[in-house]
Amino acid sequence: SRLATERQSWSYAYDGVEVIETEHGADTESKQSLTAELTVRDTDIGRIRVNLGNREATPEELTLIQTVAEQAGLALENSRLFRETQRALGESDTLYRASAGLTAAQSYDDVLQVLREHTLLGQGDRCAIARFDKPWTDIYMPEWIEMISVWEEAEEPLLPIGGRISLSLFPVLRQLKASNPIVVIPDVENDPRLDEQSRTSYIRGMQARAVLLIPMAIGGNAVGWIGALYNNPTEFPRTDLRLLTSLSGQAAVTIQSIGLLEDTRTQAERERVVADITARVRASTEVDTILRTAIRELGRALGASDGLIRLDVGSGDGDLPAHKVVSAGDGSSGTGGSYE
Repeated sequence: SRLATERQSWSYAYDGVEVIETEHGADTESKQSLTAELTVRDTDIGRIRVNLGNREATPEELTLIQTVAEQAGLALENSRLFRETQRALGESDTLYRASAGLTAAQSYDDVLQVLREHTLLGQGDRCAIARFDKPWTDIYMPEWIEMISVWEEAEEPLLPIGGRISLSLFPVLRQLKASNPIVVIPDVENDPRLDEQSRTSYIRGMQARAVLLIPMAIGGNAVGWIGALYNNPTEFPRTDLRLLTSLSGQAAVTIQSIGLLEDTRTQAERERVVADITARVRASTEVDTILRTAIRELGRALGASDGLIRLDVGSGDGDLPAHKVVSAGDGSSGTGGSYE
């Protein structure tokens, strides 16, 4: 790779205060250390390690170093794609600014905005980024796509954000594979490649007279697409198509990175909510308080309008009541209670 021709290795050490460059192989490893591999395109290219002194790592710390390693690997892949794009199209100002924008993107909408600003997607009347339910391989075809970012000129949107659309509605998408990297339909009404089902879906369902679809591929498999719909027949210059195709790989890596971060945040928030509810429920030894707290906190967490918790303990022998019902929401049944 080009990185290998520039330098044989990169190695940096952290001494608890600052990061300094070191000679390759100069690190020392203790028994209580965390290590994760740096991976690019399923190939291990290095590792990251931190020593913890005399203590063992917690599960949260193991997850943290793995997440950092994954993000570093994606960033390195992003860097590789950026360099390849520069070589393919030269040091064009448009390419440089678009690549820099994708590198800095923090959301799916940011990615689409960068592509609209710097490529022919900006001429579209409707633009979207969609991902497949599973990567498109030589032996597997996805069943549906999910719109993760949408921009439309019209006030009433036709493309549902977050909505899932069956691929069976668009037989032409069978052409959308890494081996056939682009679908260009300058004139939907007269294109002989379209079957009537696809033609009708585009013209009547999406009011499109021209269609542009570019797959986002990682590791040779399409994971989604970048697309634009045009209200009128449109010609697509070859140079503009080449620019968008070159940026699609970097967009795919950026989107994957954003998705991983969102999954991590979602998991962290879920664990926080569970911990908070558990702590409040366990704070009392009174049956009535435990039941009220459980249904109240669960209702708050889920945004429920009402709820019910029921305790049945047979004949009632022992310390617990034989039958206990606590409702929450409208305070009209059971022993009462609310989410307030």
